[in-house]
Amino acid sequence: MTPFELASTDNGRTVTLIAAYADTARTVLLFRENPDMGLPNASIDDDQGLINASSSAGPVRTPGVRRDYYFALDGGPRPGADGLAHLAISISGLNRWTPVGGVENGNWAFNVALNVQSGQALAAPNQFRLGAWKVTVETLELTPAVVHLQAVVNGASPEALVGPGRGAFVELIDAAGNPVRVVASGAGITVPKAQLNPMNYQNSRTNDEWLRPAAGTYRLRFQGGGGRYEIPVVVGP
Repeated sequence: MTPFELASTDNGRTVTLIAAYADTARTVLLFRENPDMGLPNASIDDDQGLINASSSAGPVRTPGVRRDYYFALDGGPRPGADGLAHLAISISGLNRWTPVGGVENGNWAFNVALNVQSGQALAAPNQFRLGAWKVTVETLELTPAVVHLQAVVNGASPEALVGPGRGAFVELIDAAGNPVRVVASGAGITVPKAQLNPMNYQNSRTNDEWLRPAAGTYRLRFQGGGGRYEIPVVVGP
């Protein structure tokens, strides 16, 4: 994490960016609020525009601290010519996570330059058959924070991979057969909505991240399409 102490105030309500982290797969921001308002709803742009990725937010559960929150994107920023990611961060609202609920509307903005931690490519087949499906591995990498997989599945809609009642399409398993903690998991179509048709709807792009585990040998276990396939994953110290 890179520490910051950048405050933005709107109508007497102050949000302070206290730290940030970025790698090729993930962007995480830490905020402190005064008064304590709720979960930040942020958007992040780099020099190439909006970082379009799924997001999550939650309280930082530190003893004695009740006004710190994180906001995370399941995507990394793109560095500029100087090797740093120049981020324009805006918060348009804070979602109260108390039983009362509601939104605290406002406008809080920050601009920072952040180092992007590199990812280490992991060995994987470019393509393999998974029963009736064909899987193309686009990215398999190890960052300081996560193991990151991005793949395209030909023959499966997003609902076939992550729909309600579906088992996990892919898991990271340790030597004892225990699954590694999932940080992010999702699937979507591979073309813009305006180009969608019954044929290309059966192609999906998946994005999965697992919390970086201790050094050792693990397995990516794929299941679906009537088949099963495993890829060994070696995590160094």
